[in-house]
Amino acid sequence: MANFYERYPLNIPGRYYIDSQCTDCDLCRETAPNNVKRDDRTGTSYVFKQPENEEEAKLLEEGGVKCCPTEAVGNNGDRFDWATEPIYNWNEAYRERGIDFGPLPIIVRMEQSSQISLQLKGSLCVVAWIAAIIAMAFVEDWQFSWAGILLPPVFSPAGFPFFMLLAPVVPNSSANIYFAAFVGWSYYVALTTLSLRAKRRVVFSWLFIVLCGSLLLNIAGCASMKNTKFGCEYLPPNQGAAANPAIALS
Repeated sequence: MANFYERYPLNIPGRYYIDSQCTDCDLCRETAPNNVKRDDRTGTSYVFKQPENEEEAKLLEEGGVKCCPTEAVGNNGDRFDWATEPIYNWNEAYRERGIDFGPLPIIVRMEQSSQISLQLKGSLCVVAWIAAIIAMAFVEDWQFSWAGILLPPVFSPAGFPFFMLLAPVVPNSSANIYFAAFVGWSYYVALTTLSLRAKRRVVFSWLFIVLCGSLLLNIAGCASMKNTKFGCEYLPPNQGAAANPAIALS
């Protein structure tokens, strides 16, 4: 949902506006060219003319409010006083690029808005991963190995189901385990990347909770399976220690 306090400063006052979530996808500009244009300096769309008839309003609703992939187009601007309501400090955001939008209403700081800074997101993700690494080191009795580094994601919420599905079917469990580890690592890379790219606090919070929960489940899975022979019934003779993730971690 678009945030009025993060509206782009070039928006013309009225019902419709575009906020900081715009990713320059061109959808609203193609759908409502009579009302939306692009600021080439920043790559951000904005409403340069409020709809003057029902057809223009319909196009902006359909191509903007309802279809914008990041929900950057708002339709509640007529509820606010554009001259006095706070706005994100766009001048500060683009100061290094020499862009000035002129006088702005009362400034709302980044930490007061619904956005979250990249520095804070990065710091939280780094802390989560460091904590997970330390926990895994404890599980492995501080004995590091390539298997101990590469194979733990087999027990991730993404890798483990793949291992369970493939183990009874494919006779080469070595391939199963490495494929499951690849899926697990891909899952964590994607989740961490999405967390860092999330602009809104609420979106980042949910993604970060999923990331931390996945890491905790992963560590718990490694700890519980470490000294078992889980999966050995699917392994070729004499491959248990090499292919079974539980044995490889022990």
